[in-house]
Amino acid sequence: MDRKIKKLKLQIEYLRLELEEVRELNLKCQSKFNKDFADVISANTKSKKNSKSKNIKDEDIEDEVAKKPDETTLKLFKDIAVKTHPDKKLTETDELFVKANEAKEKNDLSTLIDIAEKLNINVDDYVNDPTLLEQHGKEMSAEIQNTKAQLAWIWYHAKDKERKSLREIIINHIKGMS
Repeated sequence: MDRKIKKLKLQIEYLRLELEEVRELNLKCQSKFNKDFADVISANTKSKKNSKSKNIKDEDIEDEVAKKPDETTLKLFKDIAVKTHPDKKLTETDELFVKANEAKEKNDLSTLIDIAEKLNINVDDYVNDPTLLEQHGKEMSAEIQNTKAQLAWIWYHAKDKERKSLREIIINHIKGMS
């Protein structure tokens, strides 16, 4: 295997673990944020329900487009599904099939590669394109950065001294969203 591809695979594995950790921590951030701003969020939600117009944001459309798995991810998932589909009545592969399906939905090539290697599927056919691996790495890095830029993340990681002034900014932002 080409050294560049090997390095990219290791970088993607690191990013996958980092992303997994960020997602888990973000759940805690969201929970604390929702608890700390429940009154403001609730009031803002009520005012939104009272307005009759529904706005579809460009980001919502972009999110839907970004969630579609790429061709390589679909091909790899198909090979994994052939070996792990629950219809085969092999209960030890049911869990792998579920994980693979989730990875396909998230366009998570790294997890699919990991599962394929466990099933002795030759992944070199799927990961021989450095451009694809670089793109996948950029997508994961962007998701990590976007998560860390969310209000809940910033609020959770702010020092106690900063939270008072930050609270006012967040309240104004939430109110401005209605």
